[in-house]
Amino acid sequence: MELNILGIYLIGMLIVLSLAIIAGTVFIIIKAIKAKTTGSRMVLLSIFPALVIQALSWIFNIGWMRFGLTFSGYPFIHAVLFIIASIIASPYWDKSKKIRIMNVLFFVSYIMTYIFLPDVSDDGTWYFLFFSVRSNWLSLIAGVIASVSATGNFVLFILQLVGIGELKSEESRKVQSIHTENSIEE
Repeated sequence: MELNILGIYLIGMLIVLSLAIIAGTVFIIIKAIKAKTTGSRMVLLSIFPALVIQALSWIFNIGWMRFGLTFSGYPFIHAVLFIIASIIASPYWDKSKKIRIMNVLFFVSYIMTYIFLPDVSDDGTWYFLFFSVRSNWLSLIAGVIASVSATGNFVLFILQLVGIGELKSEESRKVQSIHTENSIEE
């Protein structure tokens, strides 16, 4: 019996991915139930459909490019960063309009990255949008859209974290000023 390392790697990756999706889904649902605001609930419950769209796009558009990207870990790392940023941003959804807008654009750019990411078949034709569009020229345009969306998603990830840091420092300054006012009055 020959040891098929690639087969073992793929089965192991599927098992780990399945367990991560199940655990992540349970975690997100529990966090959404405990969320204090409807904005937080909405953000947390929107994570799962976005990940489903990513997975369906990845499965139904599989080709040589996605095959290579899968082994690089790109879809998994991107999904983890997406989940982390969304969970971190969810408590601030109702507190800041800027964070809310960035988070919506973050979701849209995440989904667009995977829907418009083209792939190539064995015969050399490019396709995207769940195999429905098979055109080299349109796939080139879709590739540009996917690249801009992926770059925008990364920039929005950073901007959200910076915006949340600014909100936290502003909140801590308010708490500091309240403490100093209370200590002056005493």
